[in-house]
Amino acid sequence: MRLTILRLADFGIQNQMKAAMLRPWKDAATIMITAPPANETLPVSGPIKSKSLPTFLLTTRSKKSSFLPGGLCFPGGAQCSEDASPEWASYFLSNLGEDINKASFMPSEQMNPIPLYIKSLEERKQTMISKEVSLRISAIRETFEECGILLCKPITHEGFKPGIGRTSKSGVGGVVRVMELDNKAAIKEWQQRVKHDPASFEDLCSTFKCYPDVNGLTEWNNWLTPCINTLPKRFDTIFYTAVLPKQCKLHIDSQEISDAQVSTSFA
Repeated sequence: MRLTILRLADFGIQNQMKAAMLRPWKDAATIMITAPPANETLPVSGPIKSKSLPTFLLTTRSKKSSFLPGGLCFPGGAQCSEDASPEWASYFLSNLGEDINKASFMPSEQMNPIPLYIKSLEERKQTMISKEVSLRISAIRETFEECGILLCKPITHEGFKPGIGRTSKSGVGGVVRVMELDNKAAIKEWQQRVKHDPASFEDLCSTFKCYPDVNGLTEWNNWLTPCINTLPKRFDTIFYTAVLPKQCKLHIDSQEISDAQVSTSFA
């Protein structure tokens, strides 16, 4: 009798695992944001030199979240189709003179590509932009939505054709640029607008004459949500790192996340 019950329980677990494995992964992007201590500022160009321990920005997911409610995480989220829209290619080309579909961010052509960066047949048919770029846009957009930090560079005539990816003069990585917006009400308004319509992130950039600092993000790792039946969603997530020149004022959206903290450790 006991053996029969155990076999039935094992059969139930197997069915749960199969159900979990059948859930498709959603593409996602997140940023491990670091910054110097509150009394220190890093130069925006040149090598990063600091003897101080870096701080990390950690967010607390809302308890109403459908995925890991109340969990501690980094800013980021699922990719939207708008992040890969050909409109972004037009935006970079018209404002910077750069073809982002030719951009490459990986250190070497000989490196195995990150599987998440390989476009599906459907994406190729729809002429979606390079995933190396679109996932960076996703991470930057989500960071603004959740924390009000706009990781963007200003558009200037002197900065025309700055180079995107490894062809840029500054290279990939280094200190990421931040557009600091002063009007708190405007930030909140734009956060809500972008949250409900991801395509309006391009409108935000156009309004403030800036563009996502895709060069400021560096690949760190690629994480797949494990097949656990208690998790209702699964994500194929690229983790980027970004170094802020200084600590920025946070504007928590209080919907996707309930709190944020700056810490020198993950403990």
